Amino acid sequence: MDSGDCTFIQHPSYVVYDKLRFFDMHQLEEMISNGIAIKKDHLSDAVIERIRNGAIASKMTHNNFRKYFIKDSKNPENAS
Repeated sequence: MDSGDCTFIQHPSYVVYDKLRFFDMHQLEEMISNGIAIKKDHLSDAVIERIRNGAIASKMTHNNFRKYFIKDSKNPENAS
């Protein structure tokens, strides 16, 4: 990812696919209120697509996440 991909990326960055975790909305809200996470702007569809494709292709992505991203990419509502 590069600066300009979204408002909070300031320098070349990457996604660490082997650190992916599922959180429900309640957990996220609690993490934000406790200062563990910071709420940021939405990502564009194009950036989400790149992250999804990277997760599917990466050997570092755990199978449960790979299956999720493959299933998600076939959902017409998520097509970019």
